[in-house]
Amino acid sequence: MTDVAGIDKVRLRDFLITRSQLQPFFPGIFLAIRTTVETQLADFDVRGTVGELDRETVLERDPQGGLTTPYDWVAFGFSDYEFYDAHVGIVMDTTLWPCTMHVGFHRRTHLPDALHARVDSVDWNAAVGLAPTHAFIEATGEHQLRDAARSFDFSQIDSEVAHFADRAAAYYRAASVALSAESE
Repeated sequence: MTDVAGIDKVRLRDFLITRSQLQPFFPGIFLAIRTTVETQLADFDVRGTVGELDRETVLERDPQGGLTTPYDWVAFGFSDYEFYDAHVGIVMDTTLWPCTMHVGFHRRTHLPDALHARVDSVDWNAAVGLAPTHAFIEATGEHQLRDAARSFDFSQIDSEVAHFADRAAAYYRAASVALSAESE
């Protein structure tokens, strides 16, 4: 546990007040996206996981790094795969201002080569309406096929929620075809 003796009590108080005021935004934005995507993907019976509400799982998986892990995300797993191995994720980078957000299909390196080949063979441009960029996140061993990050417009939260939910549903539908073909 961190030594609290060196913490500025005024800054701590300001942080706690601000945190309570911003809860409708964090994790509220991700809860709203989750609800919208679950409705759009009702035929898949998908359930989203909101990062802020998944802290305990992250800490169990990584007791050291879990305390510094960002939780500004929502993700949707696939029934035949462990959640962290294959999911569609919407991630907000709150270390930047303005904050940026991206959405895409994330899969772990350790999955079978045949799965990676099947995913790579998807015509993502046709499936999601654009050619996603590829990013490899070394810390998690995760390949991400995703839209380019873009600034999140806090003055238009409803339209931003709708945009990211629509993009997540498109990625989910495309990835589910590749993943279900692999599990047959």
